[in-house]
Amino acid sequence: MVTTARGGIEISVFETNVPPRFRLYFQDARKKAAPPPPAGAVTLETIRPDKRRQVFRFRQHPKYLEATELLPEPHEFAAVLKLKRGSRAESHKIRFREDHHHHEHGGGHGHEHGRNFASIKELIANSALSAWVKKKATAVFQHVAMAEGKVHGLAPERVHFHEVGAVDSIVDIVGACIALETLGKPRVRAGLVVEGTGWIQCAHGRFPIPAPATLEILTARGIGLAQCDEPHELVTPTGAALLAEFAESFGPMPAMVATRIGYGLGTRDNTTRPNVLRAVLG
Repeated sequence: MVTTARGGIEISVFETNVPPRFRLYFQDARKKAAPPPPAGAVTLETIRPDKRRQVFRFRQHPKYLEATELLPEPHEFAAVLKLKRGSRAESHKIRFREDHHHHEHGGGHGHEHGRNFASIKELIANSALSAWVKKKATAVFQHVAMAEGKVHGLAPERVHFHEVGAVDSIVDIVGACIALETLGKPRVRAGLVVEGTGWIQCAHGRFPIPAPATLEILTARGIGLAQCDEPHELVTPTGAALLAEFAESFGPMPAMVATRIGYGLGTRDNTTRPNVLRAVLG
């Protein structure tokens, strides 16, 4: 959350689009949701470690502003948010790091970072979702919170899902639960879990793939993991948590007649295999 003269701005990366887009949510001085200003009053410029710069402009939505440009990977950069209100102008510097849930703020702001697990549970509980979706979505977040808490030495209730991860994680997890409910709550079986290789930048430095939280989630559920020679992360903590909650078994597809087949395609070009997730209903 970036503190401004009139309230705050939550900078979110909406990762159901890959690469994702920035979204800006506005609050008034009482921390209540506020209508966004005119889109032309806001710009955000990213500055990569190699000094490359990209300026993002925004389009108007009733409850937020959304960037007109996609945000390319990797998600590690400094950003300058500029806001114009009449004759006044504000500038705020933020630093993002690609660690699934975290980003840092510059400029000496002493505000809280994002939503914690307790607030996300409350958000889900107070929603208009069905009881089954509420139960399952909360359980998926519980897997992530337990793993992150173990990694960081925190109680699960204190684990924060920061702006880079909060909104998109809620959408991904709740959306998956709604999809399964719409399909009739089928039993879920999954193929063997295969992760890529290489490195990711986490809050405490550079870590080898799989990410610490991903490995903790799979280990806690007793799910085996193998690695392939794809030099990218293939299993995120969110994906691992969905598997941990829903998948009954892992291995080759059992004998079945497919009644529906769905494909989810990412935009990143993998080196050794298609960037595709397939779901088969039968």
